[in-house]
Amino acid sequence: MRVLMIFIDGLGMGQDDASINPVVGAEIPTFRTLLGEKGLLKVGGRVETNEVILVPTRTDLDIPGFPQSATGQTTLLTGVNGAKALGRHLSAYPTKTLKEIIKEKSIFKQLAERGLKATSANAYSKRYFEMVSDPSGKRRHTASTLSVMAAGIPFRMMEDLKRGEAVFMDITNRLLLTRPDAPPGVTVIPPQLAGERLAHLSGKHHFTFYEYFLTDTYGHSRDWEGALEALSNIDGLLDGVLRGVNLQETLVMITSDHGNVEDLSTKTHTLNNVPTILIGMGREEMGRRINSLQDITPAIVGFLSD
Repeated sequence: MRVLMIFIDGLGMGQDDASINPVVGAEIPTFRTLLGEKGLLKVGGRVETNEVILVPTRTDLDIPGFPQSATGQTTLLTGVNGAKALGRHLSAYPTKTLKEIIKEKSIFKQLAERGLKATSANAYSKRYFEMVSDPSGKRRHTASTLSVMAAGIPFRMMEDLKRGEAVFMDITNRLLLTRPDAPPGVTVIPPQLAGERLAHLSGKHHFTFYEYFLTDTYGHSRDWEGALEALSNIDGLLDGVLRGVNLQETLVMITSDHGNVEDLSTKTHTLNNVPTILIGMGREEMGRRINSLQDITPAIVGFLSD
């Protein structure tokens, strides 16, 4: 049994309104084939077919206010309600309290303690770690990187990306090639190829995690063109994953931490549920276990440990 989690930052189930929600008019044929025209929208609600289950997933964590990344991702990746631990929602980077939760309860650590093999598929650069170690503190580790570190799992680097054994944060490498530290030999790739590489990686691990955050970035900046491109790339990535993965032994899970990009009438996060999409082995069982972000890690750990 294997789980491939594709984490899409800031993707909620928004209104069926093309004037504010780029999901309505986006080129996402893979999602539409799986879920129907309304599947990623609030009006679509829960979806169950012979191939896929979509569970509208709560992100409020029983705390007033807009859900935020640090508490939402801590909760999603540990099973511990980070917002309740702090008494509030927290954006950006985890505090000491959240770091301690991640250190003890990271999904990667929980799986490693059970003898299961987990990996993060994201490709990192030396520049990233140099910025994080800068005394200015302007760049810090997020909940996802801290979760990997809690288990002592090595990060995938640019050499892994060049070998096709990692996926860059923008899926296609296009943004990487605009940077001065872009390694020679890396080229722009179609999102479908990135998906195939992700599927290949998932075949070597019990749990594979990939994080995409540009949806949240474009939501905050209300960048309509960026949002449409991001959604199209995610769709292509999923297409490649489904072409390459063995769904008889793998559960593909797509989820998020809070809404944002589905409502470009505002720069803030939203109160919308997020879609947890389950494709492949064990989707019915997982679909029964998940209601909120707090359920995701326990569901995965239980599924892979059974």
